[in-house]
Amino acid sequence: MTKQSGKARALGINHVVLEVGNIDEALEFYGAIFELELRGRVEGRAFIDMGDQFLQLSENRTQEPDGQRHFGL
Repeated sequence: MTKQSGKARALGINHVVLEVGNIDEALEFYGAIFELELRGRVEGRAFIDMGDQFLQLSENRTQEPDGQRHFGL
């Protein structure tokens, strides 16, 4: 039995936002590797379902690409 702390318990991650240089190129890249479904798109952003993951691709990069950061699927 666990002690109740009164704090919310995270069950998972809702979505991850990836900053990309170009939405169309990113959709083509990820679509060549993974089965995905485009959930929606607005200027500068695309929302995709990939397996049970929900990802947002965003073109509003505010800094230079960082070769040290990564994420895993």
